[in-house]
Amino acid sequence: MMIDDKETSRGASASRPTAFSMLHLLLNLLLLLLQSFFFASPSQAACDQNDRVFLLAFQSNITAPSSSPLNWSTTIDCCFWEGVACDGPDSGRVSQLWLPSRGLTGHLSTSLLNLTLLTRLNFSHNRFTGFLPSGFFSSLNHLQVLDLSYNSLYGELPLDFISDDNNSLSPIQTLDLSSNHFSGTIRSNSVLQAALNLTIFNVSNNTLTGQVPSWICINTSLTILDLSYNKFDGKIPTGLDKCSKLQIFRAGFNNLSGTLPADIYSVSSLEQLSLPLNHFSGGIRDAIVQLDKLTILELFSNEFEGP
Repeated sequence: MMIDDKETSRGASASRPTAFSMLHLLLNLLLLLLQSFFFASPSQAACDQNDRVFLLAFQSNITAPSSSPLNWSTTIDCCFWEGVACDGPDSGRVSQLWLPSRGLTGHLSTSLLNLTLLTRLNFSHNRFTGFLPSGFFSSLNHLQVLDLSYNSLYGELPLDFISDDNNSLSPIQTLDLSSNHFSGTIRSNSVLQAALNLTIFNVSNNTLTGQVPSWICINTSLTILDLSYNKFDGKIPTGLDKCSKLQIFRAGFNNLSGTLPADIYSVSSLEQLSLPLNHFSGGIRDAIVQLDKLTILELFSNEFEGP
């Protein structure tokens, strides 16, 4: 079969794009890009304007080092401010404030309580002073991580119950209030009793008083419980064996007394048990050998007796 070279040439040239068609294609692509920019970008990381106002109100109550000012420019979308993150492309609500070790001074204003979708808040290793705003947990009832350690906050622990509804649960997972000047007792009917996913509870190095709560192990997810360097007194209550995932238990440098509760020997997940400088007495049971994951055992400066 013979094929006409001219026909083949005409077919090839017809399938080859002309300069005009290429220009038309580029213009269409440019139009699509412009449409994507103008119609899609307003919903992408557009900071909620109310949250922006609340952040600026918080900023007005704090001071950052002159050598390292807080990068919160009013000309920039607040979802892109230093330490700020938003929850997604739709609402632009602030979900994270993460500003550890920034040398910030001042107090935590009530404007923070209006950031009601906050899930992570970390102001650790700064110089904040004063009380935490009243109703802290009832307002910020989406918090999963709260780290205010190494500041100079004072007053009673802000552990109010999150709601009058007894069926309400708190999503808090990490609660670190250590190395401040908090005082008072750990009250019952607190947010801790509604925090079934709490894994870390650290209130060490404060001036807390009263007894270790008997319901502290209502939360079976707890892995770290640090009550050391306070003024707790009385006995360690029974019920520690309900903390089936507890790896670290520190309650040293308090005024605790009595014998070690028998169920402490049943917490097979324990890796650290630190209870020095208290007034514990009695003997240490042979059952301690059942704690086969234990790597740190500190019981010095107590009143134990026996072999």
